[in-house]
Amino acid sequence: MPATAELIIVYARKEQKKTQAICEQLRSSAETSAAPIVLVISRYEIAQANAIKRMDNATFVITPFNEKELRDKIMEMQEELGSAGTNTD
Repeated sequence: MPATAELIIVYARKEQKKTQAICEQLRSSAETSAAPIVLVISRYEIAQANAIKRMDNATFVITPFNEKELRDKIMEMQEELGSAGTNTD
């Protein structure tokens, strides 16, 4: 098992504050702070996407989703991380 997480998938809780607390706790842990977070939300909890949008290296996917949608989100995050690491500005 790796010393740090490579990807974290968080299923949104009904209460946005609890979901946000979980994500913040993951960001403050040495083992998970650099790992991309994918928040899984239902279409009824779309407001929770706003909190995850403010976090670095995080995105969301709305249920129901298919494998391709999830894979595309992960690929987008990897591309963003790659371009951020090569930015010379």
